[in-house]
Amino acid sequence: MVSLVPGTFRGRTALASPLLISASRVLQRALTEAEGFEVDLSILDALLVSDAWQNASGAERRLALRYLHSEIEPLYGGADSALSTWHGQTGKSFPGPDPLLSIGLGRLVAHMGRGLDIRLQQQVASVAPVEVWLLDGERVTADRILCTVPLRVLKAGRITFKVPLDPAIQAEIDGLGMGVVNKLWLRFDRVAWPVDLDWFTSASRDLWAAWASFAGMDGLSDWKSPKC
Repeated sequence: MVSLVPGTFRGRTALASPLLISASRVLQRALTEAEGFEVDLSILDALLVSDAWQNASGAERRLALRYLHSEIEPLYGGADSALSTWHGQTGKSFPGPDPLLSIGLGRLVAHMGRGLDIRLQQQVASVAPVEVWLLDGERVTADRILCTVPLRVLKAGRITFKVPLDPAIQAEIDGLGMGVVNKLWLRFDRVAWPVDLDWFTSASRDLWAAWASFAGMDGLSDWKSPKC
């Protein structure tokens, strides 16, 4: 289930109004109530049929829906009307704040990949025990193979498994959906919002529900947008 707790960003705890905290509790109680239902519901349906929703004020209802739209949907890449109440949300998170690296994550990946044979733009055609065949015909061998391709690739059948997947696993792959999260970077000539605010969320169900501001972040003053 979803655990609604104050978040942290760049080492600072997010501030929430008493009304927003109250609205998050409405959603939390609704999801807890849904755990006892005989059938799984979407997060949205679980909220709308809950006793917590019926007893909530108009303001609490609006903020609870805003939380779904600006926090839950972007986090899981799916509509609140399609996200399961029973599955997918563990309520667990890593301890500590959420730091942002002004140097980008590329250097972190490069550091972790030192000494490894990493090949980019190599399309896999088939996978067999201890060997992988690339689309260009090259054969790559290994002691063990860990397959972490995107769900859409598995659903499309673009990779052939010489040892067929267990029917139960294949059925789960076929039945799972895949969400999409669009992120757009914008560079402004001037900062027209408080620099000490990191996140802005929209109460309406418009296209862009959440905005992250990097205006107050060290190391980005000389950042240049890439040419398209």
